[in-house]
Amino acid sequence: MPDKKNKKFSNKKKAAKKISTKLPNTLRNLTAKELVSLTHTKSTNDVLSIYDSDYPADTILTSKLPSNIDLSNISKQATSIRFISIELLFGYYNYEIDFEDKESSLSILYGDNGAGKTTILSLIFSLLSPISNRGDKTFVAQTPFKKILIEFDNGIQVYALKLQDDLLGGFNVSIFYNDDCLFDLNVVSNNENIIRGEYNPLLGELENVLKIIGVKLYYLSDDRRVRTTFPSSLDLSTTEQRVDRYDVLRHSRAFSDEMYEEKTHHLDIRPVLKNVTDWIQKNTIDASNSGEESANSVYVNVVDTLASKPLGSKKISETVVSKFEKTLKLLEQRSDNFTLYGFATPFPSNKFIELLRKSEGVNRATIMTVLNLRVEGIQARLDALESIKNIVSTFIETINEFLHDKKITFNLLKGLLIIGRGNIEIAPNKLSSGEKQLLLILSNTLLARDKATIFIIDEPELSLNVKWQRILSDALIKCSEGSQIQYIMASHSIELITGCRKQVRKLVEIDNGK
Repeated sequence: MPDKKNKKFSNKKKAAKKISTKLPNTLRNLTAKELVSLTHTKSTNDVLSIYDSDYPADTILTSKLPSNIDLSNISKQATSIRFISIELLFGYYNYEIDFEDKESSLSILYGDNGAGKTTILSLIFSLLSPISNRGDKTFVAQTPFKKILIEFDNGIQVYALKLQDDLLGGFNVSIFYNDDCLFDLNVVSNNENIIRGEYNPLLGELENVLKIIGVKLYYLSDDRRVRTTFPSSLDLSTTEQRVDRYDVLRHSRAFSDEMYEEKTHHLDIRPVLKNVTDWIQKNTIDASNSGEESANSVYVNVVDTLASKPLGSKKISETVVSKFEKTLKLLEQRSDNFTLYGFATPFPSNKFIELLRKSEGVNRATIMTVLNLRVEGIQARLDALESIKNIVSTFIETINEFLHDKKITFNLLKGLLIIGRGNIEIAPNKLSSGEKQLLLILSNTLLARDKATIFIIDEPELSLNVKWQRILSDALIKCSEGSQIQYIMASHSIELITGCRKQVRKLVEIDNGK
């Protein structure tokens, strides 16, 4: 490893150790009565019941509440992870992962089976998730590690430290900025290492501060279930019911996948395709409304012009007419790109040009004035739709680069369609496993672009042939162009890794974090 990188990692380790030594001085111990006065949700007896046989006798509830947080000196919102340090994962692995890369927004975790790639992805998501009643914090409690530090591009650091020597159960969460502790809280678990709200009256404060930080994550796990840190119809993991411990353990691969085969054997991509259609339609309506406002201003200007001088008051030269005809033809060419997806109706430039050439004198001037009104109105609408049209065009073209005897089309009224040989529509469930996986990944990339800042994907190469694996990373970048998405993936694919050598972050164990 180059000296420069060694020095960089060394500085990161010093920062992590500095936080570790600073923690005891920043914690504020709360008595049960103080806790009750702060939360107003639990009786003293309820809080004292935490100290029963399920918990260590010396458990301390601590908190620095979000109401004390001062974010005014933070220069920007966190949008990406630049560094992770984890100590004693599973009781023995120590890793430091540097995600800083000015040339690419994509990073790939690579390592041996059992090295902890999937677990690290799940820890990132679960620790940073601000959503209750989903088992995220229970996953953190049931995963053996000593401490983990996640540092963002704006300098915010989220730090978790296990409270027990067996590396399971309760943990302290602290949030730092410029070495100042903004927030800390001990999260306690029961004797089965499950985190529940009734044991943690201040857990909602942690969730609030995670929302304040504003990091939005989109996690596509290896069973292709979607989990997000923001409302999403594809995230089916949020529930008001109490977390099922066995579901959390399944997520950590403590149980055989065969136990849940009925949930994952058939990959149903219809919901995600519907969500893509809904997303495009919504963004089209929003853009159309903006275009309508622009078109209205065009009409106002034209009416003002017509009111201030007589219509067709002067003869129009052939040079001006010829230039206007070119404008009409260019508008037709531009409209065709929008008509392809149902964003606009065809513009009949030839018909207008024919009528224009038949006219003379004042009539020609009048026709050109009226047509120019129409042209400027259409241009304003197309300008507003340009962004969503480009996104859809890139999405469709990127997917079709993979497919052999099929193609994906989109129409604003019909939505996404899969077309096979003979121009016959194919039902989504008739696609191969690899085709479903491809559509699922790229569709979720589209859905995440205007919400997520960090997109986590576990084993993106699942069911994809070698050729597809080789071009997948470029496809992901294309589909998220113009957004701020950071991709963090875990992969075993030699083809994917070979094509992204500079973006590979190999999990190399360090000696006790030193």
